[in-house]
Amino acid sequence: MTKNERINEDHPFYLPFYIGLHCSVRVGELCGLEWKHINFDEMVVEIEQQLINKK
Repeated sequence: MTKNERINEDHPFYLPFYIGLHCSVRVGELCGLEWKHINFDEMVVEIEQQLINKK
């Protein structure tokens, strides 16, 4: 990404970046999120799982 590129609402990583930034979640927790973990009515994100890398 160059200096002039920005992550705007059209960027495919906008929503994960926004959630990660404002909810202070780790990358693995963010990658483990599913829509069922987000409650828009109560404005709550439940971290129930995470993505891990097993070698």
